[in-house]
Amino acid sequence: MTAVGDGGGVAGRLLAEAGAILDGARGIPPSQVTRAAAFVARQAVEDAVKRLCLDVGADLPRANERSRLIVLRCVVDADVAEAAHTAWSGLRAPNRLMILV
Repeated sequence: MTAVGDGGGVAGRLLAEAGAILDGARGIPPSQVTRAAAFVARQAVEDAVKRLCLDVGADLPRANERSRLIVLRCVVDADVAEAAHTAWSGLRAPNRLMILV
């Protein structure tokens, strides 16, 4: 049960975009490529977590991501929840606002 295993949806498209950024296909300055790709990949993880929660009936429209990750641990396989938490935490949000053009 993975949110990107069914063709990907938004998460799959975001991961493809992160790959394109890393491949240099988006014209992002080399000094910002890894940060931009991490930002987009984190959005993919967040979308996947939202979809996994929705799949089990946990609609959490006002919850922050930390709360969704806690709920995910309770309603799906602990290994899936741990992997999502590790990925989300490892793709730390940048310290300053980054605008993708």
